[in-house]
Amino acid sequence: QESRINEDTEAIIKGHESHKQSEAELKKFFADSQFIPQDRLTKDISAKADLVIALGGDDHLQYVSHFVDDTLIMGMNSDPVLSEGKLNYFTTENLGGVIRRLRQDDFIVEHWTRLEARLNGSKVPLAAGHYYIGSGDEESMTSYILRYRCRYR
Repeated sequence: QESRINEDTEAIIKGHESHKQSEAELKKFFADSQFIPQDRLTKDISAKADLVIALGGDDHLQYVSHFVDDTLIMGMNSDPVLSEGKLNYFTTENLGGVIRRLRQDDFIVEHWTRLEARLNGSKVPLAAGHYYIGSGDEESMTSYILRYRCRYR
C-alpha cells in the first residue's frame, strides 16, 4: 500500500514539474500578463482574446471551454508523457512551429458541437464533452428529470 502511495506521489510531482516546464516554454512566446490563472478566468477575459490556450490535460481544456463562447480555443498538453491528451494535440515540443503557423494564419479550425443544457430553466455554460449531474453530497438522495431534444417547460 505504501509503495503505491509513493508511486502516486512521484507521478503527481513529475506531472507538476512537466506542467511548470511547459508553462515556462509558453512564456518565451507570450507576456506574463497574458497568463490567466484558472480561478480568475472569465467569459469577459476570453471574449477579448484572439485565442485561448488551455495548458494542461483534457479535463482542463473542458473546464476552460466553459468560459469560451466564440473565441478560438487550443488545448496544449502540458504532460505528454503521463497524459494521452486525446483533445490536446499540441505540446511545447512543437510550440515554435505552432506559433509561427498561428501568426501566419496557416491553420485549420476544427468546429466542435458543444453541449447546451438548462437547469431549472436557466442556461448553464456550454460544455465540450460532458456535464456532471449529481449531488455534492453522495449520501443524499437525488431525483432528476432529464429531457432530450425537447423544449423545456
